[in-house]
Amino acid sequence: MTANRIGADLSDFITRNIRGPVFISGNSSGGLLAVWLAANRPALIRAALFEDPPLFASEYPRIRQTIANRAFKTSDTAATRDHPQDFLLYWVHENAQFFRNRAGPVAPFLLTQAIKAARRRNPGQQLQHFCPKSCLTALDNKSAKDCRLRRPCKRPFAMDQSPMNRR
Repeated sequence: MTANRIGADLSDFITRNIRGPVFISGNSSGGLLAVWLAANRPALIRAALFEDPPLFASEYPRIRQTIANRAFKTSDTAATRDHPQDFLLYWVHENAQFFRNRAGPVAPFLLTQAIKAARRRNPGQQLQHFCPKSCLTALDNKSAKDCRLRRPCKRPFAMDQSPMNRR
């Protein structure tokens, strides 16, 4: 799965289902895809808003070192070979070394336990922002220079805004 393949799929979706120029926005990897659409299918785009697309980090060979590249590879492997029952836990497992390198040796275990705990507290609900501030703070100290999570958590963030944190 590549940005070209995903971009082509998105342009096919817009052409078949929306049937006209669209307003598009994207954050992070979504921003890369929005840039791809604006650059490669400009007739489909009425206006575009890009938020923090990692444009320079997505150039080869540097992209091979990014979480986006690992996420694409993991998604492709899951869809074409492994077919996991639980994609989120699969994704954490397959990218465990990335989390160990940036947040410490127990990061994959903590993420897995946080996912399981969030699911127990909210059965049947999709997880959103389940990571507690302490986990984000751990990631803050070792994450990429342009990552917003590097700022110290001075206000409620992520998990504090999710239904699972309301007791």
